[in-house]
Amino acid sequence: SYKALNRLDLALRDYQAVYSPTVRNPFTSTALLEAAEIKFEQLDYGASLKLYQELRATADAQQNRIQADFGIAKCYKAMGDYRQAMAVLEGITTNPEATLYAVNKAKVEIGECQYYLGDLDGALRTFSEIEAENKDQFGEQSQYWITQILYDKGQYEAAKDAALYLKQTYPSDSYWRAKAFLVVADADYALGNTFQAKGVLESLINEAPFDDIKQQAREKLDKILEEERQAEGASVPNNDGNN
Repeated sequence: SYKALNRLDLALRDYQAVYSPTVRNPFTSTALLEAAEIKFEQLDYGASLKLYQELRATADAQQNRIQADFGIAKCYKAMGDYRQAMAVLEGITTNPEATLYAVNKAKVEIGECQYYLGDLDGALRTFSEIEAENKDQFGEQSQYWITQILYDKGQYEAAKDAALYLKQTYPSDSYWRAKAFLVVADADYALGNTFQAKGVLESLINEAPFDDIKQQAREKLDKILEEERQAEGASVPNNDGNN
């Protein structure tokens, strides 16, 4: 398909041919969903939002309507409208036909919206409730956010403890575990434990199976090393013979 070949404009043309006619057909919902996702990939969030909204209004299957709601929320978040996103996501959590998976996914995204709105206490409550009830991917993701929020609140030792709890409770080498240890490095550095911070970052660079985590770890390590070089340079006495 054109989409598989990354020829998104041609793929979009084909999907539009399916959903544009006034008479709906069995492929309308699929075409709307695919077109909305392409517009999102093209960073045309307004157009993507309209397509998701059309899908929400026309889909017969409850699953497609919930999928549209997640897409609508995704567009609002991309546009920085976290309150609108939260309103849509809260609708999913109260939908009696939504699966437990969809409800928990929506709750995590609500917590993220609270975080980006600056409501750290609200986000912490949301993520703590999710983690207490779900020892799965959503619990793990929530525990990462708990780690990040504690760091943001200046509770560095508590943030490290939260990351250790994540490591012990969710033992797989997951993305969220690796991301939590980026926070551990930040916490160590904030506490003055520069050697430990560098060790954590070097471990992530060498062992983390996620390119973006490796890149962030390199950037953090480079920043620490540069600050150390500047500090050493500032402490070197001036021996040019002038008093």
